[in-house]
Amino acid sequence: VGIFRPGVDKIPAEVIGRLRVDSKALRAAVLRLPNAGDPDRFQPSALTRYNARVNRNFDRHDNNLKILHLPISLEDKSFPETYLSVTHSSDASIYHFERLLALKGVPRDQLRSWITVLAKRDIPDGRPKDKDGKLIDAPIAPSTSSSHFGGG
Repeated sequence: VGIFRPGVDKIPAEVIGRLRVDSKALRAAVLRLPNAGDPDRFQPSALTRYNARVNRNFDRHDNNLKILHLPISLEDKSFPETYLSVTHSSDASIYHFERLLALKGVPRDQLRSWITVLAKRDIPDGRPKDKDGKLIDAPIAPSTSSSHFGGG
């Protein structure tokens, strides 16, 4: 069994497509959980906040999968704008962008022009920090060329 290495390996589009289908099924199951086994346990009005929270969190997850599923070309200057249009504004950060593209197998050193575009749009860096505000050393991806999923 291979180990996934962000920025070196990439998740195939077929796998991402399956994850998107699974996500829809999982969302439906989680929304049904409060009344599982007893359909009259909670009235729909009592589940409004629960349903909103579940949908909000799954929307974020689904937006990440949409970005992962998009075809990518490093020559495409509009990809950062596409990222911003799909991503919830509270999630948009350079760190988030880098992490998603690492899952697509794009090495970090190939993202400089896109990161510059995001920085000019005042998108926050978003890197994790400790309680004193110092950056936590959490590497996203090595600066190497991409290979295949599960390679070793």
